[in-house]
Amino acid sequence: IARAEDSPTVESLSASYPLLSRRELESIMAMSREADS
Repeated sequence: IARAEDSPTVESLSASYPLLSRRELESIMAMSREADS
């Protein structure tokens, strides 16, 4: 998936925000993708 490279991954967000759950990280990723488009 080429698009995953230019958007933050769950792994990179998890490293930045270790206290957040995976579901929260995924919701952040979804919001950031919507903001980009």
